[in-house]
Amino acid sequence: MYKSIILKSLKLMHLPPPPPYEPPDDLSSTPSTLYPTLSTESLESSSNSSTTILNNLKSLHNLKTIDITIQLQNEKFEYKQGDIISGTIEYKNKKKFPVNFSMIYILFEGIISINNYEKVFLSMIDFNSFMNQPPSSSSNVLQLLPNTSYVKSFYFVIPQYLLDSTCGFINQHLQLPPSLTSERDLSVMNGNIKYKISTYIISSNTKEYLNIGQSERCVRLVPFYDHTSMCITRNETFTYAYMFEIMKRDLMFISKSKIDESLSKMELKVVNSLQFKFKKQLYKLQVPLKPIQIAYVPLKSSLTPPNNPNLNQIVKLRFKLTLPPQFIKSIKMELVAVTIKSSTSIPIIVSNEMIYQTFSNSITYNDIIIRPIRRLLNELNYKNVAAISPHLSSIFWKLLNSSVKYTPLTIDDSSYSYDSTTNDYDLKLSLKSMYIKNLDKAVVDNRFGMGFNLLPNFQSCYFIRKYYCSIVVKLNNVGVSASMDSLNNNNQLCINIPIEVVENI
Repeated sequence: MYKSIILKSLKLMHLPPPPPYEPPDDLSSTPSTLYPTLSTESLESSSNSSTTILNNLKSLHNLKTIDITIQLQNEKFEYKQGDIISGTIEYKNKKKFPVNFSMIYILFEGIISINNYEKVFLSMIDFNSFMNQPPSSSSNVLQLLPNTSYVKSFYFVIPQYLLDSTCGFINQHLQLPPSLTSERDLSVMNGNIKYKISTYIISSNTKEYLNIGQSERCVRLVPFYDHTSMCITRNETFTYAYMFEIMKRDLMFISKSKIDESLSKMELKVVNSLQFKFKKQLYKLQVPLKPIQIAYVPLKSSLTPPNNPNLNQIVKLRFKLTLPPQFIKSIKMELVAVTIKSSTSIPIIVSNEMIYQTFSNSITYNDIIIRPIRRLLNELNYKNVAAISPHLSSIFWKLLNSSVKYTPLTIDDSSYSYDSTTNDYDLKLSLKSMYIKNLDKAVVDNRFGMGFNLLPNFQSCYFIRKYYCSIVVKLNNVGVSASMDSLNNNNQLCINIPIEVVENI
């Protein structure tokens, strides 16, 4: 059962219903040393106090009176939507005297942590395992006998989408984000996403509730979504273009001349072609805007199959360049993982144009988004913006609370070929040769598939992960005069092509 209901209409979104709650018959009865036996009537007599204590479990100090062990059945290294997480929990009383208790909670939760602040974005409770005995009840006291154990089963079905989301605006924020917990996920400092099974055993009297034991066990979740077909990812309203229209509409009242100049600098243009001069000849470069897909590769583990074929996959890229290969000194390629975190809910969908420019390797999210917003607010005065457009000032404030990390990944094994009839340059990249740039590739922890992997692309309220391939075409010792400011003029052409990590190709 879920602690809250989704804010959007499931019927209108054409999404499947929440997963069935009924566990299989073999999990419905488990031998125990609980005394006395709790009746169905008392299980169903949960009072309003149980809801209050559920919302405040984490604030109760753990007295560690009861030892707790969580065991998973048919454990997987990684779980995804629709998978079953089941197992047993042993509550052991090592004391020489009986221990009374009132409640047992078993939860499956998703939690984000940013700068030591935690927020639960998914919370499910196994009501088949839930126990509640009101403190005022004088009969049927729940009790763990000395030096004995009580075993309970639990059963959860991972939902297809978030059921406790506080974001009612951006559809993609209803998707479950993957676990993002360590360097192997190319995580960020002071930020992570984790999923866990947790249990609490609560004792109570007429005055207070006491946490006499708790335990948790983290599980790794890597969900996948088909962004091309799922209704949940289409028709997004809250985009950069949406914000830009509000800026044009509302800020003109402050200073039209200042706004016109600022808007011309802040407008995002989708560019996929570039013209440049080389040896007094005009050449053209054209790149794809559609993301190149690569298949997800889980980290090696005792729970994953050996020799995953996707580890050996060759990524194929193509761009058109009318400059023949005899003028090219080299072509170097890197994969860049982009992770955005925010201490406040990210207010708009982050597009590729917001994290890089197609023909530059030096322009970042800070240059495209953060600095222009700060400059605009300094020119117009934030108080004026807030007074005229509170909604826009809220969007600005939330974006300014976001930070970005670019993690370049070197690919040693790459090659390219040229087709003179079509001017196509075909590039091939071997993912198996990829390692974290500027680190020793001989160290296992720095290599792809061994020490780190690429999580699927996702956008959630507080975290975003995107990828692109950064290509540098170095020219033969002759300067290039550019007809576009975005071209790097250091004898090289810079190309960025979006990458999408998917379950299967």
